Amino acid sequence: MHFLKGLRVWVVVTTLLVALAVLFGCHWLFEKQYREEPLITSLENMPGVNKVTIINRKETKQPQIIVALEEVSDLKETYILLQKEISRAFDTERLIIDIKDNASPQLEALWYRSHFAVYEALENGTFTNMEASLRTITKQAGIKNYKVQVDDKRLYLQFHQNGYYLYRVLNRPFFERTDVLEEY
Repeated sequence: MHFLKGLRVWVVVTTLLVALAVLFGCHWLFEKQYREEPLITSLENMPGVNKVTIINRKETKQPQIIVALEEVSDLKETYILLQKEISRAFDTERLIIDIKDNASPQLEALWYRSHFAVYEALENGTFTNMEASLRTITKQAGIKNYKVQVDDKRLYLQFHQNGYYLYRVLNRPFFERTDVLEEY
């Protein structure tokens, strides 16, 4: 161990700290320049997208992507296109995609009145009952333009009125089928 005899501890520690700072700085720059910025540009060039913000969340180690949408006619189609584009840069299974709308107080109140039926349908699978409830609630509120769509992963809800729009994308819970008999 004669080669360690003349080294000073503070020089070694300082060199190590500088090297780590350079490595973390290069990683941050790579993420920003070659992953996040191209994704933001790509998403903001999509039809219906107004602004995109990426927030790095330390607790999940996955970014939250906030997408401010313009008024779109098909929220489901727009969301799926967004998710496909985002999946090129990030793992979308653990990713948080937050959709921002332009809701009026009337649309927010309409969402409050309808969210009971929506969450009940998500939990129980009673989507036809939910649609009937939404039809009644929107008619009472004078809302003629609304759409609700369901696929195997999510429920997509949109209300439109006088240039304002409210969007909700809700994940569906995954059920295990209990009505299937096992064969012996």
